[in-house]
Amino acid sequence: MSAATPSPMMPECTPSPRRSRRSDSSTSGTAPMPTCKVALSVMNRDAAAALVLLGPVLVAAFDIPDVGPFIVLVAVAQSSGGIAIALHGWAIRTRRFVTLAGANVVQAGTLSAVQLGLGVLWSSVVGLIVADIASRIAASITLAADATRSHAPSFAMVSRRGVWEVARRYRRFPILSTP
Repeated sequence: MSAATPSPMMPECTPSPRRSRRSDSSTSGTAPMPTCKVALSVMNRDAAAALVLLGPVLVAAFDIPDVGPFIVLVAVAQSSGGIAIALHGWAIRTRRFVTLAGANVVQAGTLSAVQLGLGVLWSSVVGLIVADIASRIAASITLAADATRSHAPSFAMVSRRGVWEVARRYRRFPILSTP
């Protein structure tokens, strides 16, 4: 989906071709873009917390005891992936393509280094999961640092009330966007 294509799930949080390319929404009745991205991150965090809390129930219901020890890692991976996607969307929306390229290099480098390091120290599938989590966190830090540095006024408009309203309005978004 291009940056100019409205999201069918969150139309107020995605610019249409007729909207301004500014980092905040210029159409009345819509939330500023940073509020939408923060709300997505909050909903993603809550989904990860629910996965941790309901993990034992899911493991028992589907009779997959081998997954039990990894539930927390799966929740962290899901959460870090969601945050990375939100920040990636922000970078695309604000046309920060050089930052995106840098974040992709950081992510690939971190993934390779952690996989190699953990593979030497500890040969296990856990190393692959931890490497994926570390790479997503590294990319997220790169994207978040650029977003807050280059669009500080937009992020200054984010309020708890605004995040709560967007999160409540689009509470099903993490469910609908999960593959």
